[in-house]
Amino acid sequence: MKTLKKVILIDPPAVYPQTLNIGLGWLAANLVDVTESVKVIPFANISCSVADAELVLSRKVASEKPDIVGFNIHCNTYQTVIHMVRDLRTYFKGIIVVGGPHAMYEKRHIIEDNPEVDIVVMGEAEHSFARVCSSDYGQYDGIEGVIFRRGLEIVDNPLNSERKEFVGLKHPDYRQSGVTRIYSEYLISTSRGCPFSCCFCNPYMGGKFWRARPLDEVFQELEFAKKVFDIKKFSVCEPVFNLKPDRVIQFCEELIRRKIDLPWASSSGIRADFITRDMIRMMKKSGCTHIKIGVETLVPEILRHVDKGETVEDIKRAIDIVKAENMPAWGSFIIGLPYDTLRTARLNYQLSKKMRFDVTVWSLLFLYPGTKAYDWMKEHGRIYHGIDTAHQSTLDLSVQDLKKTPVVNVSCDTPEFPREERELAFWEINTKSGNYVFSVNDPDWVKAIVISRAIWKYDKWRIFWHVRRLIKLLIRKAKVMKRDGVRMDFTEGTF
Repeated sequence: MKTLKKVILIDPPAVYPQTLNIGLGWLAANLVDVTESVKVIPFANISCSVADAELVLSRKVASEKPDIVGFNIHCNTYQTVIHMVRDLRTYFKGIIVVGGPHAMYEKRHIIEDNPEVDIVVMGEAEHSFARVCSSDYGQYDGIEGVIFRRGLEIVDNPLNSERKEFVGLKHPDYRQSGVTRIYSEYLISTSRGCPFSCCFCNPYMGGKFWRARPLDEVFQELEFAKKVFDIKKFSVCEPVFNLKPDRVIQFCEELIRRKIDLPWASSSGIRADFITRDMIRMMKKSGCTHIKIGVETLVPEILRHVDKGETVEDIKRAIDIVKAENMPAWGSFIIGLPYDTLRTARLNYQLSKKMRFDVTVWSLLFLYPGTKAYDWMKEHGRIYHGIDTAHQSTLDLSVQDLKKTPVVNVSCDTPEFPREERELAFWEINTKSGNYVFSVNDPDWVKAIVISRAIWKYDKWRIFWHVRRLIKLLIRKAKVMKRDGVRMDFTEGTF
């Protein structure tokens, strides 16, 4: 009989507190039956330096005496995780595992470059990591997506197939992360995977095969979260929520029938070409607060190269439907797509204003290996930041010299759209959109200076509009700060 192992999972520190790590939530819940204990330390959910996290982890290892310590690693936390792994290895003799989205990019290179790492787990890990935890070290032959050391040899078990279902898993239970109450939006998934091939999109997050989760399982999780964590709102978090509009309608009908009575929205995954009037009407009726559409660009000559499979007419039709139902319309856009220039970026902003969006969100293109945009940029431009050097934010997180503007982390450029013009477009469009750019770690008076300068530089003719918007944002912030700005409560001793 095998000895059950103790497992600690780490969500590494981030620049500012994040929402709960849904991936680790799923993973931890599905290790319960094959381990003696499994705990998550959610450093990303608090203000925490890497040094502080390393100190907490050392204490946890000393008290818990785990057999396995696993790290969830995203592209923008790669350097943080490696730093923590190297520190951990100085006193921990057990098994160190790395998994998460970044593992799908670097694969065996993580082990080759970092001798402190014993195992890399690729892809959806609920099944594969459970088998790792229930096996003796090195006896992982045949477990898909697991790379490990066997003496001086590195054994690589590739992912040979995509999962064809999203059913029967235990839903996340964030008590394993020490959470007692959740104030922020609760994240929930009703599907995994995406069959589309947008040029910019991370192709490894959920696979190409779309899989629906049984709605009974979705609502079991929602009802559990209401009862245990007293959630007050939720957000659907998945690559393509409305691939099947009739299923969205069914989801909304069940929200009403089961009297969930929570405001909600889909933070991602709404495609314009699959929006229907009946779907929007039922979303509104069931408590959806707004519709956020992935637009990327409204410039036809750029949209053609995004490979999204949509047209500007699809987007316009979708906005007309949303507005006809008196629903707020949000749009997310990307600056710096293939063939983009300063002219087309500014044109994109002007066209977005004509579309009557209530809110627009603008981000700079980030390149993921394996995407068409990455391959295009290698041929046509320069790449400054890869997945191993990506910052954790678009902004340099320190404004030490108030005479200088915070530095924007431009990851790539082309001769037609050079670095300085991408930075200009980012500042100009976000300022005009009322998405004020500042370092979250700076004091409020520094933020005020940075915002004021941006308004004066990029949009001073609408200064009164900005004053009204800032007042609204401050009122909203004041309401949030009544809870001291916390996203969730933790049990004593979590950190």
